[in-house]
Amino acid sequence: MSAWPGLDGARRGVLVAGVLALLLCMGCWTETQAPGAAAEAAAPAPEFDLDRLDGSDQVSLASLTGKIVILDFWATWCPPCALQVPVLNAFYRENRDAGDVVVYGVSVDQVGIEAIQAWVDEQGVEYPNLVGGDPLSRELGAVGFPALFVIGPDGTLQDSHEGIIERETLDGFLAKQRARGDAG
Repeated sequence: MSAWPGLDGARRGVLVAGVLALLLCMGCWTETQAPGAAAEAAAPAPEFDLDRLDGSDQVSLASLTGKIVILDFWATWCPPCALQVPVLNAFYRENRDAGDVVVYGVSVDQVGIEAIQAWVDEQGVEYPNLVGGDPLSRELGAVGFPALFVIGPDGTLQDSHEGIIERETLDGFLAKQRARGDAG
């Protein structure tokens, strides 16, 4: 007698494949760290130099000293990454002229600039994007995507969030950094 009565071989195969696909994609949806957990440690953020997607120049952590830095790590193959673009677009539009905060999308893809740019265009991403972020995402400890990290004006890792972020969470991260009083 079959372990799955009523399912023939083909249907069992589809069920098993579906379960495996779900398990593989769960990394895209996990939220492994409560918002604010990284702020307790306040470890220095890793140094980085990443190319801008538009090819204009590089962005380094050192060049962002004095700013609140929001890094959103994403991938073209990650459906949840696309779902948070509208939230990040609105956050970026509202805060880009404040002078104390910068927002960067960081692609972890290795599919080539053209494919990454096509995804950015298709999703209507408004905030600047950087490429070559896979090693940095691992260094920061990302275990799934999207993964968002907040670096304080002093260069310390202040907060992190894995999974789809909500606007209230982003606003809370920003308010906490501004309340520290060292943004400038």
